[in-house]
Amino acid sequence: MVRGFSLVEVVFALGLCSFVLVALLGLVLAGLRQDRDSREALAAMTAANRIIESYRAVASTKNALPNFPLPSDLATRSANDASSPLYVDDQGVKTGVAAAAAFGVLYRVLPSSASTPPSSSQVYLYVYWPAAASVAMARGHYEVVTTISLAATSAN
Repeated sequence: MVRGFSLVEVVFALGLCSFVLVALLGLVLAGLRQDRDSREALAAMTAANRIIESYRAVASTKNALPNFPLPSDLATRSANDASSPLYVDDQGVKTGVAAAAAFGVLYRVLPSSASTPPSSSQVYLYVYWPAAASVAMARGHYEVVTTISLAATSAN
């Protein structure tokens, strides 16, 4: 007598293997998507930090930087000024157009509070990507609120 697998056993084994492979493929794709999202969020965080640090350098030296995304008169801006986005590359440098940019940036100078040091203001940055998308249709975003000394720029 020849021993072997029946057709039902072979079909069941192939079905089980197919199910496992599809599940593993789904996990790999989810991992790749999460990796992409993490890389984009890290790049957005880096761009936002470079924008903030560049502004602090401008404020302390009173020198203008070329292609700097935030306006030099930030101290005189109202609390809800930036309604149209600024476009920056992955280094936080202003590009001017969404097609050449990695990120869109919205900013807001927040009203002074009791916890804000004198001659300083809190600035809210909202960085989203891709830059060509509207804020509502963005694939991801990064938000940061920081205190920036405005004394040097308000004297200009």
